[in-house]
Amino acid sequence: MTAPPAQGNNFAVDRSSQKPLHQQLCEHYRQLIEGGVLPVGSRLPTELELMAKHGVSRGTVREALRGLHEAGLVRRTTKIGTVVQSPPQPAVSARRIIGVVFPQTHDAFCLDIMKGVQTACRERGYHAAFGYSHFSSAVERAEVSRMRSAGFGGVLVLPHDDPTLFRELVANTYPFVYIDQKFEAAPSDFVGVDNVSASFTVTEHLIGLGHRHIGFIHRNPSLDQAPSTVKERYRGYRAALTAHAVPFESSWLVEIARNADPKAFLALTSQVDAVVAANDHTALKFLDVATKAGVRVPEEIALVGFDDLPLAAEFALTTVAQPSREIGLRAAHLLIDRIEGKGGPPQHVILPTHLVVRATCGQNLRASTKGR
Repeated sequence: MTAPPAQGNNFAVDRSSQKPLHQQLCEHYRQLIEGGVLPVGSRLPTELELMAKHGVSRGTVREALRGLHEAGLVRRTTKIGTVVQSPPQPAVSARRIIGVVFPQTHDAFCLDIMKGVQTACRERGYHAAFGYSHFSSAVERAEVSRMRSAGFGGVLVLPHDDPTLFRELVANTYPFVYIDQKFEAAPSDFVGVDNVSASFTVTEHLIGLGHRHIGFIHRNPSLDQAPSTVKERYRGYRAALTAHAVPFESSWLVEIARNADPKAFLALTSQVDAVVAANDHTALKFLDVATKAGVRVPEEIALVGFDDLPLAAEFALTTVAQPSREIGLRAAHLLIDRIEGKGGPPQHVILPTHLVVRATCGQNLRASTKGR
């Protein structure tokens, strides 16, 4: 147990002040404790020592110590005296917690969104609690229901594929914000990117490199069952082909379920000279099976993805970068605004993307060929 530092000796109560002496003394020692001058575990002077040091009565000293004790800053024992302790953390109101539901736990895109959410929560005095749907509508519903039952102020959701839950949230006026993908059947606040425009840009980049047989791949049983993000990226791909009078064959659209064997992608390698993947995960699956089958990327087939995950740089994947951290930041601020009573029609916040050109699209290969 350490004695109090010398800083306490310099304080003198102001007897001309309208503020009571015990309050002045209490505030002085509160400042020393909260400022770290009196660390946790240090012992304050005895009542007699405080009386002599500050020229005040025992009643004044006891009132000051009582104030520190009630604030949770000190504990008082008969044997040891008055000791500084960690102040109790204020209880967090459930309404100042926002729930966040993602489809999976260790996805780089989701992790970056989390960082943005946490930044917004710190700025606004809120807390975030995370849950995961594991690509299951039933689990997603259970997670959101759990958060509502706990009294959370609202939820952010990167939704799976069932709008029923969100129609119910709209009907019950429970605050929520979609991240990344949305349902037109359940209009609400949304933060994401213009997938159509971004996919148009990356497809147009391939066309500009001279590719005329361009396929599209995604990992869903069908486009009808795919998330809105995949449908929009497919629309952007088709729009770019149409704008540049590039042909399309139905066999150039390859869709396989998430857990299906990605070797099904190999059928495409003999038909096209370039591939647009719905996301980086799918692009990297294609790259893996193509490489193992002896198909060279980009020499024989060019490849682009979407998201710019950390692995994209490692495998030199040309892709579209999303501002994932900014998505989380803006979505959390929008949700907190709703929790705090800011009304108005649903907002759709669309953030910019940018094309990241690396080796898999074949641009460097084409440049070296032109230089010969």
